[in-house]
Amino acid sequence: MIMKLRQPDIDALNTTAADLKIPVAWLVALINFETAGTFDPLVKNPLSSARGLIQFTNATASRLGYRDSLELVTRNPSISSQLRGPVLQYLKPMGPFRNKQDFVFSVFLPKYRTAPLSAKIVFPDALQQANFSKSNPGIVTVGDYFAKLERAFERASGKFPVAVGAGIVAILLLGGIVWVITKG
Repeated sequence: MIMKLRQPDIDALNTTAADLKIPVAWLVALINFETAGTFDPLVKNPLSSARGLIQFTNATASRLGYRDSLELVTRNPSISSQLRGPVLQYLKPMGPFRNKQDFVFSVFLPKYRTAPLSAKIVFPDALQQANFSKSNPGIVTVGDYFAKLERAFERASGKFPVAVGAGIVAILLLGGIVWVITKG
């Protein structure tokens, strides 16, 4: 499958990454991972309320001023509008990001963004702990989970360098999908 991002989406990726002071490759990998390779701004997780490019839950959408995740994606239905709106609104206050762990944990487990890799992941609720352990067998520490995320990001992003910018043509292998990103 070949997908071409529109120039406004490329510009939004670049400006959002620049605003967050992170490599655009981190943002592309995160979105590709969270959307299961579709980059679909309306995608919904069938097991939860999570929707959109970085899988906003109802609780997160509410904290951002939306009634729920459905309203968030309805009011921000495009890649560009989500990047420049709720994605930036959610991530910007967490910056500056010291490293990739700090960035990815801002989405997955914000409490552990800056925790040492040796820190144990503990949930206050026994059911949450059991669900996390069931979904992540063998994951005990922040380092375990970060390594799992890194492997998943690597699989999602392929081995091709990410180059997104004006005048650059980039061919990316993301989750088995070839994306051709061009200016114009």
